[in-house]
Amino acid sequence: MDDCSDLTQRYTFPAPIDLFATLESCNIQYLDINETRALVIFRTAILNIESSEDELTDLQSGEITVYELPRNTAAKELEREASAVIEQFLDQVTAATEGTTSSRE
Repeated sequence: MDDCSDLTQRYTFPAPIDLFATLESCNIQYLDINETRALVIFRTAILNIESSEDELTDLQSGEITVYELPRNTAAKELEREASAVIEQFLDQVTAATEGTTSSRE
């Protein structure tokens, strides 16, 4: 794994979403670990999505941690690339949930 595994961003949706259904509608591969955690392959990056309060089928807020970036990421750009991957992921999920917007912290 890359050194970016400590980059985590919290996010909140204005209304709960079914993350698994949304990922499937976007053709994004994932592995559901349990009701509150999933590993997602997004543009060759591996993301850990976790919620301490909600099940992922009724997700209001949670955390995304970048476990691994795409292979060709320059070592000096790990944090910037990790932030960009999370932002692109949230943009795609948000667009698929009919125009709701997420709040990034």
